Parts: sequence; C-alpha cells; structure tokens
Amino acid sequence: MVRLKLSKIRRVKLKDLKPCGKVKWTSKQLAMKSEIISSYSARKGVITISKDNEILDGNHRYYILIEHYGGEHEIIVKKKQFGRTYYKVRGAIIFLILSPILIPIIIYKTICDK
Repeated sequence: MVRLKLSKIRRVKLKDLKPCGKVKWTSKQLAMKSEIISSYSARKGVITISKDNEILDGNHRYYILIEHYGGEHEIIVKKKQFGRTYYKVRGAIIFLILSPILIPIIIYKTICDK
C-alpha cells in the first residue's frame, strides 16, 4: 500500500508565519502560556501551516511564542501540501455529506435527553 505524505516537518521563523485574524482566549489557553514558552515541543503539539505559511492549527501557540521570543525565533512546524482554501472546501464538502446523517442524530439526542 502506498502512503502519501501530505505534510513535512520544517523549521521556520515566527515572522514568516501568517496567523488568522482574531483569536479568542480561554482560561485554559492562558494557563498554558508558561508551559509553551518554556517547552514548545513537536511532541506536545506542533503548529500546522499551509503551503503558503498560513497557520491552520496553533494560532494561540504562535501568538504566545511571538510575543515572548519575537519574529526571529525559529520553531518546528508541520507544513501541509495545500493552501487554506483547499482545507476549507474539503471541510465544507465533508460537512455537506455527513449533515443528512448527523442532523437527525442530533435532533434525536436532544429529544431523548429532555
């Protein structure tokens, strides 16, 4: 069986990454701040970026690291093969395919839990 590798591990500078616009912070994310600063590790969770260096996953980690270390700091990221638009379209298609199955299940669970 042939396995396609859709992501590669890379080293990039924080200034080269493009975060998404606004990020909402929860108390859990704020509590992780000191842990991320002291030990950012690919084993605990890595920032995932698109082929265009747009952050797909890990915006909170990015903002914590750039605030503390600055833009010249290098980190390990997982770089995906496609751009952000591809992953948005893929997610929308999967949602459309699964929604006829999921909506009745959600309605049933809501009725049964009352």
